[in-house]
Amino acid sequence: MSFDALTITGLIAAVLCAGFLIALINRDDADAPRRSPISGAGQTDGSDRRS
Repeated sequence: MSFDALTITGLIAAVLCAGFLIALINRDDADAPRRSPISGAGQTDGSDRRS
């Protein structure tokens, strides 16, 4: 194999490995509980938490 073929193969392998790692990280985050973007969204009594 020539140097160019080895370089292209290495770049493709790096992209595939990076995609695999990103997929693993995103899969782990899928099971994590989501935080509410609005603070105190669960309150229904009308109270305000601002200080």
